[in-house]
Amino acid sequence: MKFDTGLDMEMYQECYIIALDEFKKSEYYLSNDIGNNTRKNVNAWLSLFVTDDIEKIDRNIEKYPWLEEIYIEMVEYLVKPEEVFNMYSEALRILDENTVKYMVDELKGENEELRVENTELSNKVLAFQKKQNEKEKEIIKNMYKANLTIEQIAEITGSDIEKIVEIIS
Repeated sequence: MKFDTGLDMEMYQECYIIALDEFKKSEYYLSNDIGNNTRKNVNAWLSLFVTDDIEKIDRNIEKYPWLEEIYIEMVEYLVKPEEVFNMYSEALRILDENTVKYMVDELKGENEELRVENTELSNKVLAFQKKQNEKEKEIIKNMYKANLTIEQIAEITGSDIEKIVEIIS
């Protein structure tokens, strides 16, 4: 779906995006609705969103009586703004709680991945060390076969004399 703004969005469902400022300028805003109930309901909701003065609120309520309850609730929030704060505080608490749970789950997954990676690397290091030890033993045996003394082999390789004797035997 491409918009006049150039915004390109992939939508998985059919939807209508209506710019509220354009709706407010349109013939549908506060006009006598002619059409099906769906369009009347859409116009009612859009009118609720864009209405910004008392006279238009009264006209909205006359046209869509079911909006009155919503307007009353909105006025109550203006009279008691602490209720809005409480509502947002509760929403933020839940959001924080969910965020913490999400982060913990993410960290657990990351931790498990790192443990697996660490185990794999440790196994590789052990395999490399084993190969290196085998090569070192082979080198020591070859040096001994080349008639180097145990002391010379110890000096060249930096290995203990006891270890060299053990390898040669």
